[in-house]
Amino acid sequence: MADPGVELDPGLRSIETDPMTTLLQQLKELAPEGFGFGAHIRFAAPLYQRSAYPEAWRELYGRQNYALRDPMMFWAIANSGAIRWSEIEMPDPFSVLEKARAYGLNFGVVISCGPITSRTVLGLASSLREFTGDEMTWATSIALEIHRVTEPVASLPPELDAARRADALGVSPSEAAAEMDIPPAAYLTRLARARDMAGAGSPAGASGIP
Repeated sequence: MADPGVELDPGLRSIETDPMTTLLQQLKELAPEGFGFGAHIRFAAPLYQRSAYPEAWRELYGRQNYALRDPMMFWAIANSGAIRWSEIEMPDPFSVLEKARAYGLNFGVVISCGPITSRTVLGLASSLREFTGDEMTWATSIALEIHRVTEPVASLPPELDAARRADALGVSPSEAAAEMDIPPAAYLTRLARARDMAGAGSPAGASGIP
């Protein structure tokens, strides 16, 4: 399951609308009950993230910080490939997968691709049945394409990357500025520069994980 988020990180090159729109439409067709992905996860933060799971589950998942407790995520970071949730042989002491069933997420698949330093993880859910092998192959091809189209084109300077990363993690400007020991206005200037360098433009097209 991926924790909620929808916006483009400023460390990415500009993503054409059509490829991502097509991929999202395919995911909706493949998993109408819900899906979520984090692309290029680095230092525990994805550069691009999207969640279409039920809103109540997204809220609970974020509030309980299940991303750090989810056996699906443990498997995806440690492995590459595709696996059904029911086949994951990892401890689930917080019963994350069991709690997901209360929201209609009874069956699911997780796909993991890319190097461990920049992993892309895609999860899909179904209320009625397990995903077939052909559906898992289709989902894998989608995950690989998401990984490709969200590939960063260049590294940002460290101070700009720090601002980008704080923004991607949902840290408020005042908190981020205090952590960096700079005024909030200076933090916002760095963030704006990071967005400009990446061609991300305004905040509506840049980073942010609520």
